[in-house]
Amino acid sequence: MKRRYVALAAAVCAASMAFPGGPASAGPAAGSAQTQVRPAENGEPPYGKASKLRWAGRDWYVRDSAWNDGGPMRTDEWSKDNASVSGNDLVLKLNYNRGKRLMTGSEIVSADAVGYGDYTLSFTSNTREFDEHSVFGAFTYDWGSNATKGNSEVDLIETSRWHEKDNKMRAKFTYYRDSDSKSFEVSPYVMPEATRTYHMDVKWEPGKVPWRLWNGNRTSLLREGSRTENVPAPTATTRMHLNAWCSWPQTGNKDDDDRLLHRETKPITVKVHGFDYTPNRAADPRENSGSGWHRLSS
Repeated sequence: MKRRYVALAAAVCAASMAFPGGPASAGPAAGSAQTQVRPAENGEPPYGKASKLRWAGRDWYVRDSAWNDGGPMRTDEWSKDNASVSGNDLVLKLNYNRGKRLMTGSEIVSADAVGYGDYTLSFTSNTREFDEHSVFGAFTYDWGSNATKGNSEVDLIETSRWHEKDNKMRAKFTYYRDSDSKSFEVSPYVMPEATRTYHMDVKWEPGKVPWRLWNGNRTSLLREGSRTENVPAPTATTRMHLNAWCSWPQTGNKDDDDRLLHRETKPITVKVHGFDYTPNRAADPRENSGSGWHRLSS
């Protein structure tokens, strides 16, 4: 989210915020799952300084402000302690750091690159925990310096109240055009105010992205849709991200913004029970490029 830092951050969580990955006070389109970062010499964040965890049969980098602060969190704060593995589950938390007086998010980033192929994801969340500032997201994203304007972003799912205090909890399914980060989405799903488990099936292919949202045991299809216009293409530095975060728009008044920076919003916990990615290398132009894209960080 470059769009996310400003846009998402701004847009994401506000009590009159604009949040879902949307722009903050200067941001790109609302609903983006992107993240603004400070690039390293190799065009990506300094992953060599990051902690790692093993989950779902894969290695993941754990975001921490010590090596990569920034958006979409309005506070720029991330903690490696907010992402952990419990049994087979990934546990992502958003909470308030009382020492720093800052809301602090969690994010993991795949050690290997991803691209065209099949994605599955299962998670449990209590929508009653989410205020208008909170967001859970699972998405592909390119933090590299040669990323397109859309950052190869395909949101498997993003859930939030999208900056409206009394808004219903909605799951959104979106991707962003390479040339200018214009968003394309299918109609969102209104989530019940309860603790529920969901399962996602997403296929990213050249010229098409279909999404399917199921109940936890996949006996009921809750939402299905696809888009074919301006589908983004993966790059050699496109990775999988999962995060829990919050943000709000700037007011333009320094005193108010400084005060709001230390606001305490509701904490959330999301448990992700499984993730899988099966690449479609036959359709991927990177496969024969010699870039070794699928072993980016091994």
